[in-house]
Amino acid sequence: MEYRFNRDCWVESSFDGFLLEHYAHPPGETVRGSHHPQPVASRIDTAQRFFADRGESIRAWPSIAALLQRFRDCSDHARAMMRRLGIAEACARCDRIEPHGSCCSVGLEEKIDTMILVVNLLIGVELPKTGTRPDSCFFLGPEGCTLFARHMLCVDYLCPDLEKSFPPTRLHAMQIAAGDEIEALFRLGEGIKRACRIAGR
Repeated sequence: MEYRFNRDCWVESSFDGFLLEHYAHPPGETVRGSHHPQPVASRIDTAQRFFADRGESIRAWPSIAALLQRFRDCSDHARAMMRRLGIAEACARCDRIEPHGSCCSVGLEEKIDTMILVVNLLIGVELPKTGTRPDSCFFLGPEGCTLFARHMLCVDYLCPDLEKSFPPTRLHAMQIAAGDEIEALFRLGEGIKRACRIAGR
């Protein structure tokens, strides 16, 4: 079963603007008047430039280290629950047999902002240089998502068929685990922004 999401909504934060101004282009170039996200390859490049400049210093902050560990723990718990409930296998099976693939369809990568990419770099993920399948999300690889930190939609969404297959108690437990992962990622992102502000950006 395939369900596609709204790809046209993008809210640019002040941190996005900061990254665009300082890391998106070589010195001397500026970005003006754009209210659309960078192409995914440019966002990856921006995240890598930011990480090369500030990654190690940010990771050394005790508060960031604690937030990173909290996020890892929450994500590991949510993923383990998905495996136990058979969600991961169901999504992989859908991707194999459905004509249009799984819900991880082309365009979903537009939801992945630069902050999420920065978090992946802080965790040690090697960001892909190219997508592997033109009909799917840029970050969908042969073994599933190539990202550790993902957009909240990727974490929380279950298609109607899967929702119907679980009793309410299991669905509730999965939603709690997903919510914990989403909250931990949000708090980590806010911590990174705070570290940049304190350092004077």
